[in-house]
Amino acid sequence: MRPTRWLVFSSMAAFTSAAIKQNCAHSCDSNGGCLPLIYLWGAQKAGTTSLYSMMHDVGVCGGNTRYSGFAHWTKDIKETHYLVSVDVPSRSRYTATFLSHDCPCRCFVEATPDNLFVPPTAARLRFMMNQAEAAQARFIIQLREPVSRMISYLQMERRFNRSDLAVETSIVTAQSIWNQYSADRPEWTSATALFASLNDCTVNKSKGGVGPAQCHQVAMTVANLGAAVMGGCSQPPMTAYDVNFASFGGTSPLTGCRSGYSPALSRGMYAPQLVFLLSQFSRSQVLLLSMDTFKSTDKTSYMQSILDFARIPATIAPTAFSSSSQLNRAGDHLDPMMDLARCTSRDALGEFYAPWNQVLYALEPDFPPFASFKEVKCM
Repeated sequence: MRPTRWLVFSSMAAFTSAAIKQNCAHSCDSNGGCLPLIYLWGAQKAGTTSLYSMMHDVGVCGGNTRYSGFAHWTKDIKETHYLVSVDVPSRSRYTATFLSHDCPCRCFVEATPDNLFVPPTAARLRFMMNQAEAAQARFIIQLREPVSRMISYLQMERRFNRSDLAVETSIVTAQSIWNQYSADRPEWTSATALFASLNDCTVNKSKGGVGPAQCHQVAMTVANLGAAVMGGCSQPPMTAYDVNFASFGGTSPLTGCRSGYSPALSRGMYAPQLVFLLSQFSRSQVLLLSMDTFKSTDKTSYMQSILDFARIPATIAPTAFSSSSQLNRAGDHLDPMMDLARCTSRDALGEFYAPWNQVLYALEPDFPPFASFKEVKCM
């Protein structure tokens, strides 16, 4: 069970003097049930709690306990976990999680970070939306250097008593599970065979090497193959960064695909996870951010850009985040009170994720490269 302090924000002290002055774009029915149009789509352990707390402070709302499954909370729940837990979603049940009388500004945000890496979630969401809603949806994704993210996740599992394994043991176990999971999948063999062709990509438009157009095409191919492995089936291919919404919706999503969580090691393979989302929604609807940038840049302008992208009508005061311990905690790499991985295991994770980072950079040339995994503390 997740501790309340991570998911409910109704009693948190205000960080800003901003407030929403008018309603957000919304889609509510005559019964007061609303379909969120703003999604914090992950990544897990990459600062989504901090981003949500900022949004909540200016007036956005989370889900309602009556339909979220977390019976001891009343409202403003950050994570509903609905899209990761149902095979065929019910629009009436989902919209009843977000009630208009609980949120006067109609600025609903669904902030379950697991939505990013569970293969069918975007298809489940698109299945419930009409064409206009699909076109209005906004997705905010903040990514974290994957080795740091993985170790932080394993520490969290121990801290919340969801695992009795030491971090080192959990890494070895996760590697073994992934090796068994991917061993007989031809898409995995095809994807890894293409890694070398991305080594010469000109990610930052420098002279020499392979042109960015060719890099992007190879990256899309590898990302689609990785998504097929993670999903256990063929996803609708990500063929472009623009989606014809008329071609989606109205059918049960991704029949035969892996309905739940893929192995833990794959959660740091970000490019395939973008396939899950971008096979259903357009790239222009996605704001892709880096936790490294979040830690190093001015948080007021950073947060304001998120509000503007999400079309939340609020302006943040210049000194809003000067004393925010919640936001400052998002910059911590690891919990110093928990055990660490051995340096050899950390390096093995770094080698595993390195080519997938390269796929991400080729797919998204403007995305800033992650800090070195060598900065992650080890023993």
